[in-house]
Amino acid sequence: MNPLSFPSPRAARFAAAVGLALAVLLAWSNSFSLGFVLDDVQNILDNPSIRDLTDLQAVLSGYWKSGIAGRPVTNLSFAVNWAISKDQAWSYHAANVLIHLLAALTLFAILRRSFLLPRLAGRFGAHALPLAFASTLLWAVHPLHTEAVTYVTQRLASMMGLFFLLTLYAALRSFTDKTPGRWRVLSALAFFLGAGAKETIVAAPAAVLLFDALLVRGGWREALSRDRRLFLGYLPGLAFLGVLLARGHTVGTALSAGKAFTPLTYALTQPGAVAHYLGLAFFPRGLMASAAPAPPGPHAWDFAWMFLELGPWVLVGGLLILAGVWIVRRQPLGVVAGWFFLTLAPTSSFLPLFCPVAERRMYLPLAALAVLAVLAGRVFALALRAKAKTKTRRAGGVVILALVLAAVALGTVTHLRNRDFASSLALWEDALNQEPDNAWIRLSLAVELLKDGQTAQALARFREALAQAPRYAEGHRVYGAALLELDREREGIAQLEEALRLDPDLRHARADLGLALARKGECRRAEVQVQAALALGHEDPEILKALGRCLAEGGDPRAAIGPLTLAAQMDPTDGNSLFMLGSALAQAGMWREAAETFRLAGPLLPGDGRPKVNEGVALARTGDRDGAVLALREALRVEPDLAAAHRDLGLLLAREGGADEAARHLEEALRLDPGDEKVLQALERLRPLGPVRQASPPRPPD
Repeated sequence: MNPLSFPSPRAARFAAAVGLALAVLLAWSNSFSLGFVLDDVQNILDNPSIRDLTDLQAVLSGYWKSGIAGRPVTNLSFAVNWAISKDQAWSYHAANVLIHLLAALTLFAILRRSFLLPRLAGRFGAHALPLAFASTLLWAVHPLHTEAVTYVTQRLASMMGLFFLLTLYAALRSFTDKTPGRWRVLSALAFFLGAGAKETIVAAPAAVLLFDALLVRGGWREALSRDRRLFLGYLPGLAFLGVLLARGHTVGTALSAGKAFTPLTYALTQPGAVAHYLGLAFFPRGLMASAAPAPPGPHAWDFAWMFLELGPWVLVGGLLILAGVWIVRRQPLGVVAGWFFLTLAPTSSFLPLFCPVAERRMYLPLAALAVLAVLAGRVFALALRAKAKTKTRRAGGVVILALVLAAVALGTVTHLRNRDFASSLALWEDALNQEPDNAWIRLSLAVELLKDGQTAQALARFREALAQAPRYAEGHRVYGAALLELDREREGIAQLEEALRLDPDLRHARADLGLALARKGECRRAEVQVQAALALGHEDPEILKALGRCLAEGGDPRAAIGPLTLAAQMDPTDGNSLFMLGSALAQAGMWREAAETFRLAGPLLPGDGRPKVNEGVALARTGDRDGAVLALREALRVEPDLAAAHRDLGLLLAREGGADEAARHLEEALRLDPGDEKVLQALERLRPLGPVRQASPPRPPD
């Protein structure tokens, strides 16, 4: 395998970069015309925090309902896309492909520099560029990346991967550059930004240490002592990550719901998951976006069978032992094997995630397998030359042909796989064809059929899923929520109660049942369920708002203040929560607190004059006449035809002696709301003070 002849090394690197760019663009050329699927609706189309790129506070805070809350850098990238193309998906797909291409170019630079390090240069230095190019090419066009690239929301994985690779690249430059300081800063900055993209970048400093100890310094102690400044530079990123985890909602939504998994039972599933990933890496058939089906309930996995089925345990356990031996002996292959397990560790160890298997988790680990495949090809070429006593050119030609065929085959599968992302419905139908016995996939398909308006087919799929897994608590929960959407209240509540009978700790079922009971007016029963959901870690302002409304309308506004306050704290950008809280405070006679709450709600409800009207009324009740007048006039500036604002301002002015202006506002209020008896009576009292114009009769309905 000889390097191709180029006028200069720089020209060779440029040619390699162009080749990688062309390969990536060809593989994903049909993704630009695709739309949004699955969680894209929640994370992009229904995400108010990305609407205004200039409102950085909202953009970086994220939206609590989205799967990217607590991931400000990814949310910022979506805000940029929204500024470019609003709800048109082409710019989002273009950005995903660009991110993947940049990650590929960074990986190419890392591998080329790694092969040129002193420990590897003797064996691989002369072929560093073609080895790096071949490895990156196989990685870049692999269909395992379709979930991370074609599925817009999973930019989370590819963007994190890009920052992970940039962290390592800058660290490698700091090891060999005469002025390492700037590269240390860039490495720390890349890690810091990656912390805002996705939490799994937490493994990046360990990956840097692995490269440093095994390929650069020749030992762990030497690496930590000589590159102490580099590793200290990652502390701000780790602190930032800690803050995001504490404030964000993503961990709560990603963790296994209820008792589906404990750390131990989740760990027991992962040898099979890793073996599955390995199979897909070399034989990418049966790909499934969000394959990641959650198990059907606490008893989904037959752990006895898992222990008896030794294949994955032997395979993965053997690879772990081999990786450990290479790392302990400081063998270069330890970097490759260590990279594979290290980048998988955050999602494929003990943290019980909702999805035990997901193809996007192979975004970085796949690089190790690509390198091993190319190195195996090199060994084969050398063996072929030695056995046949042929020239290197012929042996190299065989390997190059194999590389081209593999790249074409992988890129073709990727191109074809992109078509499955035409719609969420198509994805779930494809997944069900591959796993017809998976109750979770059948339920997910039912949800999509319901969204598509195919109600009868959706209900049939729900029933089939529960027939497959009758003890699947989450299945009963999803079915119950769907029935409630169809206004089949009695059946929906029954399904939610069955879900809680099977799994009392299923927080989403508690929340859904609390919401249903609150809307039904059963406030005390709703309160029990809402409190239980909160105790289990469920955070949803909607159930708190529903409970607060139920209590307030039921004549207990003081009891409503607590849940409404908590709802406003959970989502400070929701003006409706504050408006409802202000109303409850006013009903309870807490006028000063109500006025302040309405004042805060006003800017969050642009174009709505009601908060200012209520603020004015509350201020008037506290005796602040001037403040009340100002608030009511501001309400009319925001909404000039708001009858309540004209009425309350007129009544207030009438009591203060401003007869003419009061009459004008009251007449306008009567024109807007001809049946307001209170306004008519006020005008009658004002009649001796001046002529009152007759209110215009109401217009007949169109």
